[in-house]
Amino acid sequence: MDSAQACEGESMKQHHRRTHVLVITFAMLLLFGGLIAVFDSGITGFAVLDTGGIWSQNSTVQLEQNVTFLRVSGSVSGTGNATMWLGERLVYNSRQFTSSFENVCVDTCTIGDVNDRLEIVVEGDALLAITVFNYTEQNATPQEDVAIQPVEENTSTNETVPSNETTVSGFGDIEIFAAGVPPTVDNVTPANWTLFNISAITLSANVTNDTEAYVIANLTYPNSSFVQLVLARQVDTNVHNISYQLPAAGNYILRIVANDSDNDYNTSVATEFFVDLNFTKISNFTPQFVGFFGGLRNRTDLNATLSTFLQLNASDKLQELPDRRLNETNYTYQGIDMVGNVLLYHFNNESGYENRTHFYDWSGIGNNGTLIFLGGSSGENITGNLRGGFEFDGANDYINKTSTTTPTGDSSRTIVAWIKSYGFGSDRAVVSLGGFTTNQLFALAFLTANSNRLSVWGYDHDLTGKIILTQNQWYHIAVVYDNQSSGIKTYVNGIIDINTSTTDFSTGSGLTIGATPNGQNNWNGIIDEVSVWNRYLSSDEIIKIYKRQKGQYIDIGQYESQIFDAGVGANWTNITWYTETCYGCQLPDSQISETGNFIRGTDMIGNVLLFHLNNESGFENDSYIFDWSKNNNNGTILNTPSNASFTAVGKFNGAYLFDGINDFIQVPYSASLNLTAHTLHAWIKPNVSGSNAQTQFHGIIVKQESDNLGRNYFLGYRSTQGTDYSIHYSIIDGAGTYRTIESRNMTKGVFHNVVATFNNSDLSIYIDGLLETTERFATFSPSATNVPVKIGWTNENIPSFFNGSIDEVAIWNRSLSAQEIKDIYLRGTVRLNLTVRSCDDASCVGENFTDVINDTPKQTLLPTNASRYFQYRFNFITDDGDYSPQLYNVTIEVGNVSMSALSDITPVITNVTPTNGTRFNLSQIEIGANITDANNLYAIANLTYPNTS
Repeated sequence: MDSAQACEGESMKQHHRRTHVLVITFAMLLLFGGLIAVFDSGITGFAVLDTGGIWSQNSTVQLEQNVTFLRVSGSVSGTGNATMWLGERLVYNSRQFTSSFENVCVDTCTIGDVNDRLEIVVEGDALLAITVFNYTEQNATPQEDVAIQPVEENTSTNETVPSNETTVSGFGDIEIFAAGVPPTVDNVTPANWTLFNISAITLSANVTNDTEAYVIANLTYPNSSFVQLVLARQVDTNVHNISYQLPAAGNYILRIVANDSDNDYNTSVATEFFVDLNFTKISNFTPQFVGFFGGLRNRTDLNATLSTFLQLNASDKLQELPDRRLNETNYTYQGIDMVGNVLLYHFNNESGYENRTHFYDWSGIGNNGTLIFLGGSSGENITGNLRGGFEFDGANDYINKTSTTTPTGDSSRTIVAWIKSYGFGSDRAVVSLGGFTTNQLFALAFLTANSNRLSVWGYDHDLTGKIILTQNQWYHIAVVYDNQSSGIKTYVNGIIDINTSTTDFSTGSGLTIGATPNGQNNWNGIIDEVSVWNRYLSSDEIIKIYKRQKGQYIDIGQYESQIFDAGVGANWTNITWYTETCYGCQLPDSQISETGNFIRGTDMIGNVLLFHLNNESGFENDSYIFDWSKNNNNGTILNTPSNASFTAVGKFNGAYLFDGINDFIQVPYSASLNLTAHTLHAWIKPNVSGSNAQTQFHGIIVKQESDNLGRNYFLGYRSTQGTDYSIHYSIIDGAGTYRTIESRNMTKGVFHNVVATFNNSDLSIYIDGLLETTERFATFSPSATNVPVKIGWTNENIPSFFNGSIDEVAIWNRSLSAQEIKDIYLRGTVRLNLTVRSCDDASCVGENFTDVINDTPKQTLLPTNASRYFQYRFNFITDDGDYSPQLYNVTIEVGNVSMSALSDITPVITNVTPTNGTRFNLSQIEIGANITDANNLYAIANLTYPNTS
């Protein structure tokens, strides 16, 4: 605040403490502190609005002619005294500002004399008074004037403000209407055509009137019923609102009705808004525009600090498979290709398409199903994994379609479903193709001998997997069959379970869900989202469907900010934000405890080895790996043929691609790598896993003797089949005793985050941020060895070299916590992509968003031009549906506007309007000037209000 502003502020404070006398003289010409209204001599009535103590707004309104009484009404609030005089008569007296007054008649409500003077004396802080003086003119001339001005008096009050009363410090803008004029209703929210993805909203409107208004909202529900809600007026405003919980999704119609105490009323235009609880939208906060007042000159924050955060929303509608064989890959990232889909049941009991006995095929092929009910408790639509599902009683109900276009014979096929079993123990079929005769059946089922393991039931060709399922838990299951070399694979939650080359099937026609084709072996539980395809879906496609449907979050979403207004052209220089952890960031170097624009940094204390594997110029080359922990545990690449090298396709920047033949990285012996408690970490992407004939161990991070006896730590993977593997972690103590744990089967060809921890008793494996397995042993110490650490080899004689990519290898001499491990996983799994645009208009019409290349949470020199308006957009991306990026506290910073002159000649300003002494009887005016200069111009108007602001 400059000195002038400071003086003005002090002057206002002193003004509020003084006694105020407002003098109102009535005639045909009104002067409001410089604002003059001239009425035609034929007009016989007028009204004056004034607020004593603190002026908010002076107004005039023309009334109908021949109205002949004076009415004073309004309310007072605060502490002190108020008296009103007409001439020498006392017409109102209040010792404390706690009452209201209405219809105070003056001169017994007879015709007022134009020479009467209404005087309002306030001793205290504030008075709000609405005064209406209606009269019949007697010999007045249009040149007489009425002055409304605060008159300073040297009176004072020694009264003490009661402790239980609040001193009024200000009022908002107030308007006045004559009796018979209905209220105005505007700024209705929700606005027309608003779309919500929430059910808790606020209904609101601005209602302005000279008497107390009673405001209701008529709300029509989607089912055409309606409710009436009373809106509450907010203090010192004309805003009336109510918070309301909408009962259901659908279309709503809102109309606001305002009634006043004179029985006048008005209504708003009906607005229609929509609620779609499956609408995908980033939620949880709306950035607020704060901190800008007046001309912009210095660096200014345009966003408030926010206590909530943004993240991806779950969306069942988007998680369901697309209808009508849509190929989403043509237009969306990570889309599903539905080409070849011949049956799709969502089980949502969609109105107009389905009921409890009829099931619509959303593939568009027409393979609609019918419920067969033979007794017991009939099947029911129920909450499924994705919106609706169908519950089978395990006895006598199933869904049948006798004639279908589903795959027959030995043609390629895929069946996918979500299931929840209420109990295993006997033969139970999920989805069956064909008939219940030799070679005619092809079913996903659970068989008595291994009732909690997924099987392919082929009548004489039964195959059973290894993964054990638990009752009352949702699982995603799939089977793919190819009559060529690929054979049969089954998947449970995206993991390959059965993998065989069997191709001897001759499936018949027909489809049964919840039983075998003969109506037996009934499913006991819920089935959801069944799809059948006439092609062999790849592992990537199955995993993509599972990831899309398994988690809380969709894989990509977008948040677009409001358009920010700097008031003038500005350089939008910086934008900062906070995240949960540092997304897309390598592990920090030099054993630091990381801090920055995130809630939780990674603590590298105890880090004894860190390989980024980026082939950093000046630090690394084709045979040398630099240790970024700065412990000098640098590595050497051995046995490097031409097909093993650094690759640019890593989890963070680069990685090292091992050929699986004989290359590995060796780190010389160092006492810092002889560990007791420890953590081993790497991102791995194996390519080949070995054969069924031989179990093979492949090294990731290994420190053991060549005779396989001394083993300080061993982290690797074991392959048992051609396309899957499990993580193996073991330690040998000084007595030669093995301590070993192993993970579930995992699929090759994608990056996984693998972490092993030992805390002197517990061995634990974490896969992709979650604890996979752990086992507690009696406290022991690993055997100390004076051998090197090897990355990519086990040091054993069998073919045990790593084949694939390894990135971000790290070793700590302490056991990391579960939260630390999860945060490290999030660094490589979720991310935010920022784009920005600056605009020359408030709607940003025609301007495109520009990508900000480095998406770290502090951006300077944004790729925008100096403009008045600015908007940002964040894409939220996750590789794992269990996690979402989180965005906190976005702050935009605006740099100085350049005002340097290009010459010594100053601009010429002429023809300023309004001219000096101009009087208006309207409030909408134009401020203008002619300005001449050789350079581009920047012009502002400094306007002082009647209250000196």
